[in-house]
Amino acid sequence: MAHPYIELEGTRLWATVELAINDLVLNKDLVESTPRPYIVGYLCQKLLNERQAVKEGVTVRSETIISNNLAEMEWDEGYFKFCNFEWFSIEGKQVSSDFNSCSFKKIDWYWGLFSGCNFIGRSFIDCTFAGTNFPDTRFIDCKLVNCTFIQDNLGGECDFSKTTAYGCSVEKSTGFPT
Repeated sequence: MAHPYIELEGTRLWATVELAINDLVLNKDLVESTPRPYIVGYLCQKLLNERQAVKEGVTVRSETIISNNLAEMEWDEGYFKFCNFEWFSIEGKQVSSDFNSCSFKKIDWYWGLFSGCNFIGRSFIDCTFAGTNFPDTRFIDCKLVNCTFIQDNLGGECDFSKTTAYGCSVEKSTGFPT
Protein backbone atom coordinates (compact mmCIF):
# COMPACT_ATOMS: atom_id res chain seq x y z
CA MET A 1 0.00 0.00 0.00
CA ALA A 2 1.44 3.38 -0.99
CA HIS A 3 1.74 5.82 1.90
CA PRO A 4 3.95 8.82 2.75
CA TYR A 5 6.07 6.83 5.24
CA ILE A 6 7.41 4.22 2.80
CA GLU A 7 11.03 5.23 3.56
CA LEU A 8 10.57 4.22 7.20
CA GLU A 9 9.12 0.80 6.42
CA GLY A 10 11.52 -2.01 7.17
CA THR A 11 13.38 -0.14 9.92
CA ARG A 12 13.70 -1.48 13.45
CA LEU A 13 11.69 1.50 14.65
CA TRP A 14 8.84 0.58 12.28
CA ALA A 15 8.84 -3.04 13.49
CA THR A 16 8.84 -1.98 17.15
CA VAL A 17 5.97 0.49 16.74
CA GLU A 18 3.97 -2.01 14.69
CA LEU A 19 4.39 -4.70 17.38
CA ALA A 20 3.29 -2.26 20.08
CA ILE A 21 0.18 -1.31 18.09
CA ASN A 22 -0.56 -4.97 17.45
CA ASP A 23 -0.38 -5.67 21.21
CA LEU A 24 -2.79 -2.80 21.92
CA VAL A 25 -5.24 -4.03 19.28
CA LEU A 26 -5.09 -7.64 20.53
CA ASN A 27 -5.71 -6.43 24.10
CA LYS A 28 -8.63 -4.36 22.78
CA ASP A 29 -7.00 -1.20 24.12
CA LEU A 30 -6.94 0.35 20.65
CA VAL A 31 -9.38 0.31 17.74
CA GLU A 32 -7.89 1.22 14.36
CA SER A 33 -9.95 3.36 12.03
CA THR A 34 -7.03 4.20 9.70
CA PRO A 35 -4.93 1.73 7.70
CA ARG A 36 -2.08 0.37 9.83
CA PRO A 37 0.83 1.77 7.74
CA TYR A 38 -0.46 5.31 8.23
CA ILE A 39 -0.64 4.84 12.00
CA VAL A 40 2.77 3.20 12.27
CA GLY A 41 4.36 5.74 9.93
CA TYR A 42 2.86 8.71 11.73
CA LEU A 43 4.10 7.50 15.11
CA CYS A 44 7.56 6.69 13.72
CA GLN A 45 7.83 10.14 12.17
CA LYS A 46 6.75 11.81 15.41
CA LEU A 47 9.41 9.90 17.31
CA LEU A 48 12.08 10.72 14.75
CA ASN A 49 11.18 14.40 14.64
CA GLU A 50 11.85 14.79 18.33
CA ARG A 51 14.40 17.61 18.13
CA GLN A 52 16.83 16.58 20.87
CA ALA A 53 17.39 13.32 22.70
CA VAL A 54 20.15 13.05 25.25
CA LYS A 55 21.75 9.70 25.89
CA GLU A 56 24.96 9.44 27.85
CA GLY A 57 25.76 13.09 27.20
CA VAL A 58 25.54 12.78 23.40
CA THR A 59 23.06 14.90 21.53
CA VAL A 60 21.20 12.82 18.96
CA ARG A 61 19.29 14.52 16.17
CA SER A 62 16.67 12.76 14.10
CA GLU A 63 14.80 15.15 11.85
CA THR A 64 14.46 16.65 8.41
CA ILE A 65 16.79 19.58 7.75
CA ILE A 66 15.67 22.00 5.01
CA SER A 67 16.36 25.67 4.33
CA ASN A 68 13.74 26.72 6.95
CA ASN A 69 15.56 25.16 9.93
CA LEU A 70 19.11 25.16 8.53
CA ALA A 71 20.26 28.27 10.45
CA GLU A 72 19.71 26.60 13.84
CA MET A 73 21.89 23.58 13.01
CA GLU A 74 24.94 22.86 15.14
CA TRP A 75 27.25 20.87 12.88
CA ASP A 76 30.16 20.27 15.24
CA GLU A 77 30.47 17.15 17.40
CA GLY A 78 26.89 15.98 16.79
CA TYR A 79 25.30 12.63 16.15
CA PHE A 80 22.64 12.50 13.44
CA LYS A 81 20.54 9.36 12.97
CA PHE A 82 17.71 8.89 10.45
CA CYS A 83 18.01 12.55 9.40
CA ASN A 84 17.07 13.86 5.98
CA PHE A 85 19.01 16.86 4.67
CA GLU A 86 17.10 18.24 1.70
CA TRP A 87 16.92 21.10 -0.77
CA PHE A 88 19.34 23.68 0.60
CA SER A 89 22.47 25.59 -0.34
CA ILE A 90 25.11 26.34 2.25
CA GLU A 91 28.51 28.03 2.26
CA GLY A 92 31.33 27.20 4.64
CA LYS A 93 30.75 25.46 7.96
CA GLN A 94 33.02 23.07 9.77
CA VAL A 95 31.43 19.69 10.40
CA SER A 96 32.87 17.00 12.65
CA SER A 97 29.85 14.84 13.37
CA ASP A 98 28.61 11.33 12.78
CA PHE A 99 25.78 10.65 10.32
CA ASN A 100 24.09 7.26 10.56
CA SER A 101 21.33 6.13 8.18
CA CYS A 102 20.73 9.68 6.95
CA SER A 103 20.21 11.08 3.46
CA PHE A 104 21.42 14.16 1.60
CA LYS A 105 19.17 15.14 -1.33
CA LYS A 106 19.56 18.15 -3.63
CA ILE A 107 22.26 19.79 -1.48
CA ASP A 108 24.66 22.43 -2.80
CA TRP A 109 27.58 22.80 -0.36
CA TYR A 110 30.34 25.32 -1.06
CA TRP A 111 33.63 25.40 0.87
CA GLY A 112 32.58 22.96 3.57
CA LEU A 113 35.02 21.20 5.89
CA PHE A 114 33.91 17.72 6.95
CA SER A 115 36.75 16.84 9.32
CA GLY A 116 36.81 13.38 10.87
CA CYS A 117 33.17 12.69 10.02
CA ASN A 118 31.64 9.24 9.82
CA PHE A 119 29.01 8.70 7.13
CA ILE A 120 27.45 5.29 7.72
CA GLY A 121 24.67 3.88 5.55
CA ARG A 122 24.10 7.30 3.97
CA SER A 123 22.68 8.24 0.63
CA PHE A 124 23.77 11.29 -1.32
CA ILE A 125 21.43 12.05 -4.22
CA ASP A 126 21.76 14.98 -6.66
CA CYS A 127 24.30 16.84 -4.48
CA THR A 128 27.10 19.23 -5.43
CA PHE A 129 30.13 19.84 -3.24
CA ALA A 130 32.39 22.66 -4.51
CA GLY A 131 35.82 23.12 -2.95
CA THR A 132 34.70 21.03 0.01
CA ASN A 133 37.21 19.09 2.09
CA PHE A 134 36.75 15.68 3.72
CA PRO A 135 40.00 15.04 5.67
CA ASP A 136 40.05 11.92 7.89
CA THR A 137 36.44 11.17 6.98
CA ARG A 138 34.95 7.71 6.58
CA PHE A 139 32.23 6.75 4.10
CA ILE A 140 30.88 3.31 4.99
CA ASP A 141 28.14 1.59 2.96
CA CYS A 142 27.11 4.88 1.37
CA LYS A 143 25.31 5.38 -1.93
CA LEU A 144 26.15 8.35 -4.15
CA VAL A 145 23.87 9.04 -7.12
CA ASN A 146 24.22 12.01 -9.50
CA CYS A 147 26.67 13.82 -7.21
CA THR A 148 29.52 16.11 -8.22
CA PHE A 149 32.62 17.05 -6.27
CA ILE A 150 33.99 20.04 -8.15
CA GLN A 151 36.36 23.00 -7.92
CA ASP A 152 35.33 26.17 -6.12
CA ASN A 153 35.33 29.49 -7.98
CA LEU A 154 39.07 29.94 -7.22
CA GLY A 155 40.00 26.56 -8.71
CA GLY A 156 40.32 24.72 -5.40
CA GLU A 157 39.53 21.02 -5.68
CA CYS A 158 37.60 18.96 -3.18
CA ASP A 159 40.11 17.28 -0.88
CA PHE A 160 39.82 13.69 0.30
CA SER A 161 43.12 13.44 2.27
CA LYS A 162 43.11 10.35 4.50
CA THR A 163 39.49 9.65 3.53
CA THR A 164 38.27 6.06 3.59
CA ALA A 165 35.41 4.76 1.46
CA TYR A 166 34.28 1.20 2.17
CA GLY A 167 31.36 -0.65 0.61
CA CYS A 168 30.10 2.44 -1.20
CA SER A 169 28.26 2.50 -4.51
CA VAL A 170 28.82 5.42 -6.86
CA GLU A 171 26.43 5.99 -9.77
CA LYS A 172 26.62 8.83 -12.29
CA SER A 173 28.82 10.84 -9.90
CA THR A 174 32.12 12.60 -10.52
CA GLY A 175 35.04 13.57 -8.32
CA PHE A 176 34.49 11.03 -5.52
CA PRO A 177 37.44 8.69 -4.90
CA THR A 178 36.63 5.08 -5.70
